[in-house]
Amino acid sequence: SVGEGSLLGGPPQDFKFKDEETWVEVGPGTVIREYATINRGTAATRKTVVGANCFLMSYVHIAHDCRVGDRVIIANATQVAGHVTIHDYANLSGLAAVHQFVTIGSYAFVSGCTRVNQDVPPYVKAAGNPMELYGLNSIGLQRAGFAPQTIAGLKRAYRLFFNSDLNLGQAIERARMERRTVLQWDKDACESMGLVKFDLLGLGMLGALDHMMRLVAEHLGEEWDLATMPKEEPAVYDMLCRADSIGVFQVE
Repeated sequence: SVGEGSLLGGPPQDFKFKDEETWVEVGPGTVIREYATINRGTAATRKTVVGANCFLMSYVHIAHDCRVGDRVIIANATQVAGHVTIHDYANLSGLAAVHQFVTIGSYAFVSGCTRVNQDVPPYVKAAGNPMELYGLNSIGLQRAGFAPQTIAGLKRAYRLFFNSDLNLGQAIERARMERRTVLQWDKDACESMGLVKFDLLGLGMLGALDHMMRLVAEHLGEEWDLATMPKEEPAVYDMLCRADSIGVFQVE
């Protein structure tokens, strides 16, 4: 439903717009209250999209080329600039201002009057001017039916990424396995100290090969192991000759 005085599909407020044929798409079940505006896209993406079962309250503005997911709530007078992406189940309180090209993650909560000048990670609370993160959106996750153990895991990940002295790489490693410590050594130093050096990339590739052989057995009925796996594959050679090697780390 669309409230009184709302305007959907008005021209974008962009000097580069030359009256190209562009659109607004609104999903089923979405409620748009009074005096909201949703501008259509520009030549950049051709459309502005609002997903299904959203709730846009009075005086909300969605600018050109935005992508709003499903079941998003945007409260009164919040202004969303161009090319913003808002993922499913995000909740934006009233009078917030969202800068262009920002991304707001799923299940994120943005407090009222917040100036959103940078991306908001999923599952978290953001507030203030300048914007800061204020922990996990625990209440929102509980209302959405997240299991307690899942919320506990997300809280632990939040502490690792946002409340610790770890850099991004260290936080990722720590999040992958609880209580694991990663030490980086120069290979020559390992050799001089008599330490065993593990080729961790090689171990990962062995795991990938094992997974691949299981998939082959499941879907093609062919049983392979490292000894019997075909060593010559013309299609792979042709791919490399075309320099079509995206995703290939090493060829020996």
